[in-house]
Amino acid sequence: MNELFPIIGGFLAEWFASVAPRRARVALAIIGGCIIAFAATLGSGEYKISWSYILLDALLVAAGEVNGMVIRSVVREFFARGFIPPRRLSSLIERYRVSLPRRWPSLD
Repeated sequence: MNELFPIIGGFLAEWFASVAPRRARVALAIIGGCIIAFAATLGSGEYKISWSYILLDALLVAAGEVNGMVIRSVVREFFARGFIPPRRLSSLIERYRVSLPRRWPSLD
């Protein structure tokens, strides 16, 4: 349960940084990530064992921020293209279908 806070915090830090101007997004994401990693280390009490746990929390925050970026870009792309009605879904699948070989080549 203690490891969910840095992941969700990184996710939220990225979403809050995404409303900032383009020049400040990276800086806000990094600063917010450092603050959340520090708070996660203090909140879980891991600092009593070793301060090196802040590096693990920073990695979890970074993972949450990357997930936030991916989800934000997918949602933005979905709304930019609009909803795909079900009647067009089959034609869309046919257009982007990848042909796979019927038999895998042998390694002989």
